[in-house]
Amino acid sequence: MVIQLLMLFILKLLDCAISTLKTLLLIKEKDFLSSICTALSQFFYLTLLVKITKNNSNLGIFVICLGALIGSYLPKFIVRRTDKDKTWIYEILPQSTQQSQEIADILRNNNLEVFTTKGYNFDVDKILTIKTFSNNKQESILIENLIPKDVSFHVMEVRKQLNLE
Repeated sequence: MVIQLLMLFILKLLDCAISTLKTLLLIKEKDFLSSICTALSQFFYLTLLVKITKNNSNLGIFVICLGALIGSYLPKFIVRRTDKDKTWIYEILPQSTQQSQEIADILRNNNLEVFTTKGYNFDVDKILTIKTFSNNKQESILIENLIPKDVSFHVMEVRKQLNLE
């Protein structure tokens, strides 16, 4: 009985983990690997269906739900831990020129790269748009904490970079 429940748990864990990994791979545009994950996930799912029909109990269903919970969380946790830092561009759109200068100064005082350009807000008032760069998660958190809550901003990932070293 215990071995059967453990088998149900492992099958559901693998099914959900691989299915979640498939979605993450699709987002990263790795279509072939995503297709392989779909096939593997289906194998574990169908094997699970055969096993659960033999073990028709509420405890078996609970064990499968527990496997689904852990199986859907585990890949996201692993991917976040192993993801390399990326460069992100924050484009900040303050409401006024004065607010633009204040935000730019705050960002510079925190040793962040800042570029300002003349632009217009949604009311067509002249402002300075601000671009700042984040090279890791800590800088992203810092930037987002320094931007006032009432200020709009956009975040874009830098896909290709020139290595000038």
